[in-house]
Amino acid sequence: MAWFDWLLPPSCPLCQRKASGNSCCFCRECAANFPPPGKTLWSPANDETSLPVYAWGAYDGALRRSLQLLKYHQQPRIGETFGHWLGQYWRQTHTAKQKHLVIPIPLHRDRQQQRGYNQAEQVSRAFCRVTGDRHAPDILQRVKVTEAQFGLSRSDRFRNLQRAFAVSPQLDSRYPVLLVDDIYTTGATMAAAIDAMRRVRPNVKVVGAIAIARALSRNSQ
Repeated sequence: MAWFDWLLPPSCPLCQRKASGNSCCFCRECAANFPPPGKTLWSPANDETSLPVYAWGAYDGALRRSLQLLKYHQQPRIGETFGHWLGQYWRQTHTAKQKHLVIPIPLHRDRQQQRGYNQAEQVSRAFCRVTGDRHAPDILQRVKVTEAQFGLSRSDRFRNLQRAFAVSPQLDSRYPVLLVDDIYTTGATMAAAIDAMRRVRPNVKVVGAIAIARALSRNSQ
């Protein structure tokens, strides 16, 4: 929270009423409208990555509206709030003490300059504050300006992202990796990131994908 927020508390991005605070950017009424994390979403993905996908909920309703505000209307606090919530849920459901390397999916530098922040990094940073995992936002770089994934077929999504990422040699393969994005759709982005990391560290172990929402149909992102 910025110092001036104490003088003028931020408003809820969904309804403009007073936000509830305590690491939550929403008011109490809007926060109560989000479904609890769905057990069916915290499950192996039926796609080419075969990763367990840990998402707060389906890309629909208030969750969809919140993600649109996060990405297109300068509301980075939404990413921080869901990162905090996801971190809390992770701690409740994962009792193993092993630390993970948490890597957000990057934006291309031109797009991040336009937006002012990377929404996936807002999520991953807040997640790591809660879990104590190692935050590694500089491991992946997006080196290719890709076409928007919306409306592309599954095969076109994978082609669009081919060789889109570069990987820092600082990638430490001793730690299991959690990849973080705002929305998980077909797994094409995660698959491209994993492919890039394995070219640098063939023994890297990616154990899951974390997202605010999981799109349950291929063309819903």
